[in-house]
Formats: sequence, structure tokens, C-alpha cells
Amino acid sequence: VVRDEADRMQQMLQTFLDFARPPRLVRRSVDLSDVARQTIELAKSRADRLGVMLVLDATDVVELEADPQQLRQVLVNLIFNAIEAQPGGGRIDVAVRTAGERAIVEVADRGPGISPQIVARLFEPFVSTKETGVGLGLAVSQRIIASHGGRVEGFNPPSGGALFRVELPRVPQPLTVSQTPNHD
Repeated sequence: VVRDEADRMQQMLQTFLDFARPPRLVRRSVDLSDVARQTIELAKSRADRLGVMLVLDATDVVELEADPQQLRQVLVNLIFNAIEAQPGGGRIDVAVRTAGERAIVEVADRGPGISPQIVARLFEPFVSTKETGVGLGLAVSQRIIASHGGRVEGFNPPSGGALFRVELPRVPQPLTVSQTPNHD
């Protein structure tokens, strides 16, 4: 319990730092399917403790120019949120695929879905339904995906639960002035 709380506090502090001072974007050729596999391995012990099964559908190589550490951070956030939405156990499906010039990752859980009061404010800083949440994870994730020229959305599919979809260009987008690396 102490280790879990220390990890949670460290993650919370890192989230505050990332929100206040976004990390520099370091693009390289990366297989999004590999990033998803690695992220699932990172989340596996937490999922197992809560009786949540993680299922990955990523049979193809989905190559793009991106920062793998930042993409992993986004996926960790989405998967941990999905795990926490199912404290009594459940299943999370993570799918990686392409659609034309876009790479797509979907994280779907079978929890109660996104609260109607939150859905419109989902990516706003400091908005959270979790008692111990700080409400920055999705805001930081959206910023990371936008810096890659992509977009992220969350909604309640007709089948139930919550689904988060990340779309990224497979060809790198030029950096905007606000995304230019900081050379301190």
C-alpha cells in the first residue's frame, strides 16, 4: 500500500510538472503497436491486482514519426483510467490500426462510462471524477497528442463503457511556434 501511494504521489507530481512545463518533443521512427505492447506490460500488475484483463489487438506494424515516451505516457494514462473505472474487475481492449494516413489507438473499457456532467469538460485541466484525482492526466494527454499533430476524443459507445480514440498522422506535422523545443 505504501509503495502504491508513493508511486501515485510521484505520478501526480510528474503530471503537475508536465502540465506546467511540457517536455520537449523528440520524434523518431516508432512502431505504435510496440508502444502499446510495452504500455500494457507496464499496466499489467495494476490490472491483475484489480481483476482487469488487458487485451491488445495490434497485429500490424503501425510506423510513424513520434516521441515514444510521450505516446507511452498518454497510453498509460488512458489505460490506468480504464482500470480505475472497473475496480471490481473487467476488461480493457486496446486496438492499434491504420486508417489511410492516420494511426489510431483505441482504449475501451466496460465500466460505467463517462459521466454526462464530465463528458463536455473531459480534457479541461483540474476536472476529475476520481476522489484522489487531480484532473490533469487527460489535459496533458491532449496536449501531447496535439503536439504530434493528432487528436484525442473520449465518449460512451452504444455498447457501454468508455472509449478513448487517439488519431495521429503517420507523416510528421511541422512544429508550431508553441511546440518549438525549448533550448535552455
